[in-house]
Amino acid sequence: MRIQLALNIDNLDEAIAYYSKLFDAQPHKVRDGYANFSIQSPPLKLVLFENPGSRERLNHLGVEVFDPQQIPATAQRLSDAGILDEIERDDTCCHATQDKLWSKAPDDLALIDALPARYQEAVRLVDIDGIPQEEAARRVGLSLSGMKSRVQRGRLKLKQRLIGCCSVELDKRGRIIDYVSQSRCC
Repeated sequence: MRIQLALNIDNLDEAIAYYSKLFDAQPHKVRDGYANFSIQSPPLKLVLFENPGSRERLNHLGVEVFDPQQIPATAQRLSDAGILDEIERDDTCCHATQDKLWSKAPDDLALIDALPARYQEAVRLVDIDGIPQEEAARRVGLSLSGMKSRVQRGRLKLKQRLIGCCSVELDKRGRIIDYVSQSRCC
């Protein structure tokens, strides 16, 4: 097995040139907006996704097994440990068809969980729990205008994070009508 490190990069050609020098290796596979390196020492599958301007450098981190026969036993082990989140079979990703097991690490937080605590609390109370802003302000000891400000800023920060990890299509009123994930964060 080996670690798979997938990165979002701005310029594929520059990244290929850099990592070729760093690992003294040529890419194993190059496609439009994509390249991967199969490094023997250290055992690493380095995957590069051309996502110019992406706010997140890390696309995903995984463990690649060489023998597909290991998948059922690994799935059972992760399930028994209570950390198996999803199984994907015959998924075409990174220009290859593969089976995948997904396990969400504790620090792989949802978008809202990544907000500063004061904004997270305001957005959760008002937008998720459906509590009126006046009641939410009373609960946390803020003025109504203070709560409105926190909710507004929290929504803006949440929108920025969402747009940073997803290509988002908006309608004329600014509402999300479609998105394409650039990583597992959305």
